[in-house]
Amino acid sequence: MELVPDQIKLEEMEVFLYEFSKDKDNLKVWVDRYGRSIMGIERTMNNEHLSIIAKLKDHKVIAGVEENLIINIENNTQNNVRGSVFLSGFEGLNFTKQPQQSFTVDREESFELSSRFVVSPEIEIPEIERKQKTIKANLIINGELVPPRSRNAYSSSFRIQNTA
Repeated sequence: MELVPDQIKLEEMEVFLYEFSKDKDNLKVWVDRYGRSIMGIERTMNNEHLSIIAKLKDHKVIAGVEENLIINIENNTQNNVRGSVFLSGFEGLNFTKQPQQSFTVDREESFELSSRFVVSPEIEIPEIERKQKTIKANLIINGELVPPRSRNAYSSSFRIQNTA
C-alpha cells in the first residue's frame, strides 16, 4: 500500500476537505493544504445553506506582483446576514486594497469581498514542507466571531516565488 496525498482542489487551490453529515444536515470545512488553516465552511441545516470561503486564484504568488484575495459569502437562508471583516497579514505583505469592512448579504443572495496585496521580493520564502505564510480574515457574522475562536480565523496561504 502506498500513501498518496489527497488531490482535492477548490479551483486552483489545493485543499483538504472535511465533511460531516447527519440526516439532511451537512458541514464542510475547507482547509488550506499549505497554510494548514481553515479557509472556508459550508453549512446546510434545516434546508438552509450558508457558505463562506476565502481564497486566492492560485497558491503560487509571485513576490512583487499584486494579487487578489476574495471572500465569497453565499446566503441561501431565510434571513439576511450582516457582518464585518478585518484582514491581517505578516511582515513583508502590504495590502493595496482592503475589502469593505461592513456588509449585508440578503437572503437567497451571494456577496463577494475583495482585497489586493503585494508581497515584498525581499521576504524569506519558507520551505514547501513547512507551514506557509497566511492572510487571516477575522469575520463577525450576525454579531458573532466566525469561527468562534479568533486564533482559527479564515485564511489563505500561498507559496511565494521570487521573479529572479
